[in-house]
Amino acid sequence: MSLLYWLPALTIYATCFYLWYTTKKPASDHPLGYSKPIQKSFIIPSKPQEKPDLLSLYIIPKGDGYFSGYELIQTLGSAQMHFGEHQMFHRINTAGQILFSLCRAQAPAHFEYNQMGDLKALGITIFIDTNSDTFNDDTLTEFFEATALIAEDLSGIICNENMQPVTQDDLEHLRSLCFNQAPIND
Repeated sequence: MSLLYWLPALTIYATCFYLWYTTKKPASDHPLGYSKPIQKSFIIPSKPQEKPDLLSLYIIPKGDGYFSGYELIQTLGSAQMHFGEHQMFHRINTAGQILFSLCRAQAPAHFEYNQMGDLKALGITIFIDTNSDTFNDDTLTEFFEATALIAEDLSGIICNENMQPVTQDDLEHLRSLCFNQAPIND
């Protein structure tokens, strides 16, 4: 076969490779793609640190499983998370303000609500903006409780950004960072 036979296919493959290679860029650390650099949310340092701008917790399935779309819809509904802005799920207060949000842990982070039946999520991310007007100790408690409820309902594991399981001491440390108070020790 002549080169003219293969030239269109080679051109298409070369173009696809070029576009893939030149548009590959690191994803923003922020689930909504904000470009403002943010402080990592969950590495526990040996010395005091400033309040993080964003707290993120990850819920991953046990073993090599995944979360199905129908399972997520049912669980998130019971956790009072509503589908909305940016194609994510949100906990909303009575004034209609977003308290915290949930997205997929892998790209693309958003959900296609009409295709949830086909979804197989390898993990989800639940996050809260600590600079929001709605952020306070009660909201943080609600955030932690919703995360625990979702993880329990999905039989998942709550992890930090390094995919290490989170303990109650880790959560109390986060609370102390957010409100500049000594962690509670039982």
